[in-house]
Amino acid sequence: MNRTKPFGIFGALLLSSACAFAGPTMTVKDKTGRAMEIEVLGVSSDKVSFNRKSDGKRFDLPLSTFDADSVSQITSKKSEVGGVHPNYGIDVSIEKRRKKKGESWYMVEQTVSAKVTIKNPNPNTPAPPVGVRMVFLGEDRSSGKEHSVLAVREYKVELSGGMSDVRDTDPFKTVYDSDNKGVGNAGGDQYEGYVLILTDDKGNLIQQTSNCAKFNEALKSDPRVIESFKTVKPNALLDAKFNPTGRTASSYN
Repeated sequence: MNRTKPFGIFGALLLSSACAFAGPTMTVKDKTGRAMEIEVLGVSSDKVSFNRKSDGKRFDLPLSTFDADSVSQITSKKSEVGGVHPNYGIDVSIEKRRKKKGESWYMVEQTVSAKVTIKNPNPNTPAPPVGVRMVFLGEDRSSGKEHSVLAVREYKVELSGGMSDVRDTDPFKTVYDSDNKGVGNAGGDQYEGYVLILTDDKGNLIQQTSNCAKFNEALKSDPRVIESFKTVKPNALLDAKFNPTGRTASSYN
C-alpha cells in the first residue's frame, strides 16, 4: 500500500495520461474539498483501492477519507470491481534449456518453465480470490518484427494474510533457427519474455508485470495493449507493438 498522501498534489496532475489499468474512473474529493481523479480497483465495506490517474500510483484508503458524494460514487462501483486486493508481491524465475534439433547445426529446441510466487503482503488481512495469467512471448527469428504467444498458463489463488503461493508452471517447447536474425534465417520463435497479469473475480486487471523489454516499451507507448493479454490464446501472432493480428503464428513448435 502506498503511504504517501494522494491528495497532496492535485489540479495540474489531473491532466496527466492514464495508467495501464481499466477500472471505472471518477473525480473524487476529500473532506476538505481537494479533488483527484482515480481509477477504482476494489471496494470493501470501509476501504477503497485505486490508482491515481495522474501518475498511476496505487493507494488503499478508508472511505472515511472522502466526502459523502465521493463515498456514494465509489460504493456504487462495488459490484463492478469486487473486493479490495493488496499490492501483491510477485516474483518470477525463468528456467531455459536448449538442445540441438535433428541434424541441423543451427536448429535448436528450447524448453522454458517458470517458478511463480504470489504473496499477500498484509499479515492480518486475507485477500480475495485472484486470477493469475502468464503469457509467454516469442520473437520471430526470421524477421524480428513479429511476436507470438508461445504458451499461456492460468490458475487462481486465494491467500490468507501474509501467505504466499509458490508453483512451477508446466514447461513448453519451441524450435527456432539460432543463426543470425533476418534474411536467410529459417525462422521459428525464440522465447523473449513473459507478461504476468492478475485479475479479480470480475475479470478486471489489478496488477501486471513483465520481463520483456520490447513489451514494456509498447505498454509505455499505449497502455491499452495490456487488455488483449487477458484473453489472447496460445499460437496467436502479434505485431511489432504486441497487438493481436488475428492470425496464427507460423513456427516449428
